[in-house]
Amino acid sequence: MSYALWFDDVAKKQLEKLSRNLAIQGIITKMLHRIKTHGKAAGKIIEPQIGLYEVKSKHPPLRLYYQEEGEIMHIFAIRMKHSQKDQQRTINSIISKIRGLQVYNAFFGYFYGILPSA
Repeated sequence: MSYALWFDDVAKKQLEKLSRNLAIQGIITKMLHRIKTHGKAAGKIIEPQIGLYEVKSKHPPLRLYYQEEGEIMHIFAIRMKHSQKDQQRTINSIISKIRGLQVYNAFFGYFYGILPSA
């Protein structure tokens, strides 16, 4: 099965910046291909309540965060790991963004008579 990839605005900017280096570009391409072909099985779940996954590379220390929604993989961030504190800050900002989107979708789904998917 092939999954569609959707990039958050933040992830697009990070991808553009990191892709300037050809070695890193190749690693990111492999990560994205793995996500596209394997879906959520490509990474390790780091937040089970909202289905946030992480794919990582050791050399260089890259982290790619994504969420599955049916056949679409939402890419939220592609970061070089600097410290555990920075990594946790990135994860927390993604979690709050996802929760904000869920509230927004539930509100407008209710407002327009469309029930949010479970």
